[in-house]
Amino acid sequence: MKSSEVRFGAMADPHCGGEEALYGSLQYWKTEAQKAKEKGASFLALAGDITHRGKPEEAALIAGVLVDVFGKGNVFTVLGNHDLLSGQERQIKRILERRGVVVMDDKATVRVINGQRVGFIGMNGSVSIEEHSAIAKLPPEARPQAFHAITARRYLPQFLENLAALERSQVDAIVALIHIPITRHQYSDLPHDRLHEMTDQTALALESASAVAKIAVGGHSHSSRGNPMWMRLDPVAYTENGLVALNVAGPTSIYHGRDGIEVMSLFASQHEPVRRLRNSAPISDVS
Repeated sequence: MKSSEVRFGAMADPHCGGEEALYGSLQYWKTEAQKAKEKGASFLALAGDITHRGKPEEAALIAGVLVDVFGKGNVFTVLGNHDLLSGQERQIKRILERRGVVVMDDKATVRVINGQRVGFIGMNGSVSIEEHSAIAKLPPEARPQAFHAITARRYLPQFLENLAALERSQVDAIVALIHIPITRHQYSDLPHDRLHEMTDQTALALESASAVAKIAVGGHSHSSRGNPMWMRLDPVAYTENGLVALNVAGPTSIYHGRDGIEVMSLFASQHEPVRRLRNSAPISDVS
């Protein structure tokens, strides 16, 4: 592994609904982005639900704030389920890209940062508003299986193909952005045999990748409690077979008294290769 350090910021779910984001104002996110840059973050990983109502103008506002701080080409994102609410996801992607955001939905790319070959890979992992409405009519216990049956069929094959391409590129690190948190151990309230295919296989694939560092950035859950469809997730980073998982949904950081944007070293998993579960303290290099 090369000695150059690469630090980055991770966030999700600002739910921008205009000048006021649902979880923090635009000024709040600008301040958080500036703090992340001051801590040495070279890029920002944004794991979806950029907007609250799926409106292109909402995406333009939050993108402008984040790109102003990190610069064009240094904010990587995927869309989330809220970004699909109005059926204008194509327009949202175009606006984000025009503002200088790199949209990673079902894509992979390689960048050289501080001498390190960093592979970025993304997967939306969400369903359309019509599919969501149909799922909501099912009994609560049947909803997770229905949701994940759709998403695994739609997104998993391309994700695995893109990950294989990154492996062939011999990257030093992999940053995976997936709106629905992907690491199976984060589902602390859900028995392992009921875990959905997409979560299980994406986690296993990342864990088995040969890159020195593997970071999975997710959101969506908002640390929800008692919700049968979205089980409460462990909110902080931990490692499992070399994979560092983050759930950085907007209010998660607020609930746990943390910054809105987590900043950590891309190679933190090498500094403290231990497993963290169930609301444990973050790994030592998270600030």
